[in-house]
Amino acid sequence: MEEEKLTVEKFTEMAKAHQEQKLGEVKASPEEKAAFSKAAQRIMEMQPQIEQSMQQAIEKEGITLEKFEQIMLAYQQNAAVQARVQKLIDQRP
Repeated sequence: MEEEKLTVEKFTEMAKAHQEQKLGEVKASPEEKAAFSKAAQRIMEMQPQIEQSMQQAIEKEGITLEKFEQIMLAYQQNAAVQARVQKLIDQRP
């Protein structure tokens, strides 16, 4: 994003608006809109490689992608699970 002369904050604001189909409501210069479009396209092009790397990292830890997704869902929805995960993280050397 820095290459596109767009701050992370501005990109995030525009990405959120884009997801909500309200990109036209964001105050942005034509240059910022062009930079957002270019950066978003580059991110989409990188997505398959990122997903593959994530899956390899998950599997390297000895769990399946499905199990990881179950854990993440539980983590996102349950404060007790969040606390348990944080405790495990804190105990790591």
